[in-house]
Amino acid sequence: MNRIRNYTDADKNAVFALWSRTAPRQGYAPRDRAALERLLFGNPYFSPEHAFVLEIGGTVRAFVCMKDYAVGQANNLMRDISS
Repeated sequence: MNRIRNYTDADKNAVFALWSRTAPRQGYAPRDRAALERLLFGNPYFSPEHAFVLEIGGTVRAFVCMKDYAVGQANNLMRDISS
């Protein structure tokens, strides 16, 4: 089943693996787990209600967190839909 749903803390490992596989190819800097934790989930403007994952066959294949226009935070999008 394919679905888009809100990010949950249970997705952290999958999002880190997705970042490691895909982010550098998309122009994002490589990050270790601690740096990604600070960048995304430790950001005071990060909110799971504005973050989404795409599951394809039960595997997280994309992650996006939306821009908060009030504070000017940037969007982050990672995707791995090639396989």
